[in-house]
Amino acid sequence: MTLFWLAAAALTALALAMLLPVLLRPAVPRGADAPPGQASLAILRGQLAQLDAERAAGVLDAAQHDAARADIERRALEEAGDKPAATLAGHGARQPVATAVLIGLALPCLALGLYWKLGTPQAMLEAPPSPAGNAAAAGDAEVTQAQVVAMVAQMAQQLENPPPGQQPDPAAWTMLARSYAALDRFEAADRAYARAIELSPGDAQLLADRADVLALLQGRNAAGEPTRLVERALQLDPKNLKALALAGSAAFERKDLAAATRYWEQARALAPAGSEFAVGLERSLAAARGGNSGATFAASAGACRWPSC
Repeated sequence: MTLFWLAAAALTALALAMLLPVLLRPAVPRGADAPPGQASLAILRGQLAQLDAERAAGVLDAAQHDAARADIERRALEEAGDKPAATLAGHGARQPVATAVLIGLALPCLALGLYWKLGTPQAMLEAPPSPAGNAAAAGDAEVTQAQVVAMVAQMAQQLENPPPGQQPDPAAWTMLARSYAALDRFEAADRAYARAIELSPGDAQLLADRADVLALLQGRNAAGEPTRLVERALQLDPKNLKALALAGSAAFERKDLAAATRYWEQARALAPAGSEFAVGLERSLAAARGGNSGATFAASAGACRWPSC
């Protein structure tokens, strides 16, 4: 029981730590022509960038990163599916401090009250769930997966049929592409990445991400268009980790072991020490230095598949 209350307190503190800085931040005026939901999507994109930075730094492991990223993307999908909200141009001045204090006091009380009313407090005193209960939980997970698929479809519908006057959002197309990739729908992911690149042709990460998806569609073969995309990415950003790793894989497939070693050494110098990505690069370098040119794309670049790098 003590562990439950400690976990609940920690989660509540985490929620407040995410909400209160946003409420206390000075308001930024928004023009009347700002796209609906842009501010919310900007906040979520910032959270995604911070999450990826923590993953790259080794603060989060893969499971924690994927779970947190899925939650942020779910909220972004819900935001994209909402009807356009009214503009804030005519609203009066807000009182962020009072609002922050109110939320800081109300959130723990509301959470406790809802749990006591709608939850199962007696579960803290019960024995561990039976196998039948575990099966039911698995069924709930399947429903959640179906809901994710539905939200991705809704987001795609919104992006492909925008309201009149709404400007296309490259970040939204990028999120759609990554959602498709997470669902292993690589052909749809490739189309979404192509649209995102059309809107942001100077984004090296998008070029590398699409190259990764195309290589998977080609049976983990980086020859052809994936290699051309990687070359464009490195022209824009010579230190892009995914582009360097995929460039090494393409050279490895051509049996150009010297070039593969050069690209992978550059990537290793930039990768966080001890990370999963760095470990994968060490394996790739060992294969290249050992002259094992028969290794597959999966063996040489498997550690780089989205969203690991």
